[in-house]
Amino acid sequence: MELVNWQSVLTEHQVHTLAALQRLPGVTLTVVVGREELPERKSQGWTKPDWGHLNVVLLDHASWFRAGTAVIRAHPSAVHLFNGLWADRRIFLLLLYALWRRRKIGLVTEPYSDTVDGYLSDQHKAKGWVLSQVRSFIYGAAGKLLGKKIGPVFAISPKAVRQFEKVGFPARNIYPFGYFVPAHPYGAADRNMGLDGELRLVFVGALIARKGVDVLFQMASFCREKNIPIRLDIYGPGESDLPFPELPNMHYCGVIPFGQAQEVIARYDVLIVPSRYDGWGVVVNEALQQGVPVLASSNAGASALVSQSGAGAVFDPGNMPGLVELIESLANDRTIIVGWKKKAWAYAGKLAPEIAASYMLECIEANLSGTGKPPCPWYSMDEDATFN
Repeated sequence: MELVNWQSVLTEHQVHTLAALQRLPGVTLTVVVGREELPERKSQGWTKPDWGHLNVVLLDHASWFRAGTAVIRAHPSAVHLFNGLWADRRIFLLLLYALWRRRKIGLVTEPYSDTVDGYLSDQHKAKGWVLSQVRSFIYGAAGKLLGKKIGPVFAISPKAVRQFEKVGFPARNIYPFGYFVPAHPYGAADRNMGLDGELRLVFVGALIARKGVDVLFQMASFCREKNIPIRLDIYGPGESDLPFPELPNMHYCGVIPFGQAQEVIARYDVLIVPSRYDGWGVVVNEALQQGVPVLASSNAGASALVSQSGAGAVFDPGNMPGLVELIESLANDRTIIVGWKKKAWAYAGKLAPEIAASYMLECIEANLSGTGKPPCPWYSMDEDATFN
């Protein structure tokens, strides 16, 4: 099968799945990338992944349209998978060109944000408010004009599945998906951590409102007032306008060098992800792959991994009393964490990029042939399903 993958920038979240896809028998893959790096991502510590093993066409030059249309003309029988509708306006124009040339078009997409908070920073708040008001209308228009012409659609998170069904993309063309990175062998010796002492919590992410950093500040403050024995370590970059309070149970530990998050997370009892919006949140994968349970906001796409693995709990970041009560229960009964760790280790193998690649290929083949949907390896849209 011939595949062409289009995206604005290639990150660690996708490169491993693409590499695994390329290794599958019978697959020929071309990866078209709009830019090598985004300044906003680079400022947050992101680095360009190694893509030397992939067949990459870079459009980061003045003749991008000519180069992009040449790829479309050169691959008339390929399935062209575009990552996001408007992540890069140039690539959206190439998507329209591909549709005009009657190519088979697929989509890999996160849910669209319904929060006013900025995606990469806390700046441009007015712009964020305007976008939060119009996104549903814009995507609704896209669904009416393009929904029946695009498939398969790989929807990153259950929320994305629901959103794209609602705006007019046929449910038969939508397949649950996510982001995936390989596991590193750090956490095996720590299976029994969390039995005594203070409860060690860790946050890894940008220090911006969208990531819910202020939720952590409030949580740490309430835990101190209630004498709940925790240590919260915060890692991440960002120029936040949010006040960073000085609390004895909360510590800012700097930025983790890129690629070393799993090694750091493996030292803790629980990862906490308090996001107001996260299309996915691959740090959840990284924690589970190290046998570390996760407390995940219901607004993070990867919370689906937590709820259906049973390796942690999903909470409402707007319900502070509920979150503090949850933290207190863990501090008082560490056997809960031990049980969650066992479930994380049992589930971790499902998150390999190789499994994601095989599932993606199965979905493409099923969509082309009009056959039933393959079962998703990580989560089900059935909220009662478990993957223990």
